[in-house]
Amino acid sequence: MLQTAWQQQLPTVEAINSSIITTNAPADTAIENEYISSFTVVYTQFPHGNVQEIHGNGTGDINQGFGGKYVHICLNRTSNPALAITGFTFHREPAANIPLPTSSEQDLAKGAGGDYRYLRAVKQRTGEGEVQGKGAAAARKVKDVWLWRTKDENDLPPSAMGFDRTTDINEGRGGDYLYLCWTYH
Repeated sequence: MLQTAWQQQLPTVEAINSSIITTNAPADTAIENEYISSFTVVYTQFPHGNVQEIHGNGTGDINQGFGGKYVHICLNRTSNPALAITGFTFHREPAANIPLPTSSEQDLAKGAGGDYRYLRAVKQRTGEGEVQGKGAAAARKVKDVWLWRTKDENDLPPSAMGFDRTTDINEGRGGDYLYLCWTYH
């Protein structure tokens, strides 16, 4: 199959997985920090450990092209599968939510005007409901997370690469289409 120039530049799932933080532990022991346990939304230009874009030419700034604050998502990891999240949901609302006690419940469009945008981590056990994405994968634990930015609404993250994703974070804003994507352990 002939690949376009941008497809040839995409990292493979194997390459992405090999970049995950590992320890000096012997090969027969578990790798620390192998699950995503939560996330934090931060309002700064150059955060440490922010979610990166694997497609698009952005910096990981959710508000890129819309003005307002720099908005980044930073991940927290755990080696305990009981603390791992199973997916994400995205919510767009015309009025600000009453903030929850977690720092992750922050507006992803801060300072840009328009609707408020929230990302929520989901923690489910086998058989409980569905998260955005494939649904049947809800019992699996999230392994890693990336952003997918594109100008073409038909240029969706390929599920064949093992991704699950939110709906378009920029829906109704105009500009780029933006998806939070993740893979499972």
